Amino acid sequence: MKTKKRKAYPEDFRREVVRLVIEEQLSHSEVARRLDLPAQTVGNWVRGRDSLQPDPATGLSPQAMQKELARLRAENASLKLDRDILKKAAAYFAKESS
Repeated sequence: MKTKKRKAYPEDFRREVVRLVIEEQLSHSEVARRLDLPAQTVGNWVRGRDSLQPDPATGLSPQAMQKELARLRAENASLKLDRDILKKAAAYFAKESS
């Protein structure tokens, strides 16, 4: 049984397809029909473009945001540990002075 070989499309062509969907507000199926492409392929290209774009609020890419989130979670855990140690020390010294 032969498997279908995927057709490779140039990057410029992909960008133009995504531009048609986004800027001209055409549906995936309309662009696919006009250019004789599978509608799912057009949808994948549009979704792929969205996942690579930086977040407008932060200017960070999704990968950079994930890295920053991991760093902040580690920092948060460290700060919680420091807080717990200080609470215990304060309780110990309060007991000692009474």
